[in-house]
Amino acid sequence: MKYWKIIFVFSLINAFSITKLSAFGVDAAAAENVNVVVAENSSANDESVNSTAASSGTDMEAQHIGNAESIEAGRQKYGNTCLFCHGPKGKGARAPTLVEGGFVPGGVKSNEYFFSTVKYGKPGTIMGSFEGTLTETQMWQVIAYLRDQAKQVAANK
Repeated sequence: MKYWKIIFVFSLINAFSITKLSAFGVDAAAAENVNVVVAENSSANDESVNSTAASSGTDMEAQHIGNAESIEAGRQKYGNTCLFCHGPKGKGARAPTLVEGGFVPGGVKSNEYFFSTVKYGKPGTIMGSFEGTLTETQMWQVIAYLRDQAKQVAANK
């Protein structure tokens, strides 16, 4: 790796969490080490993740999904946090689409699934944990924005 790339990556550490370094060209071994740390620090198994999301999500979900202010705040946070990997309006880029397939409202990917994935990440992928980066309110705002985008995509088909 060229020295300027190393300096560039280290300058971004303050702006982005360490789990996103693989998106900036860090070698596979370093990226794998990051995923191991994410896996060790998250609540690990899906059952505990889903039960945590469900217990905190019911009120937050009702407060944010479909709320115009939350959708706008989520759009802004998505642009600053998620756009690089998930592309414009959640349509996919380096990472998968978040507005089609199982992610459509009523699809197999529930709001709680969204929440637990954002909060704890997905070990073995470039999706890192945002637990220390975003508040739960901000996570729900991003989900509200993505659900709104999914409705628009479905309406345009």
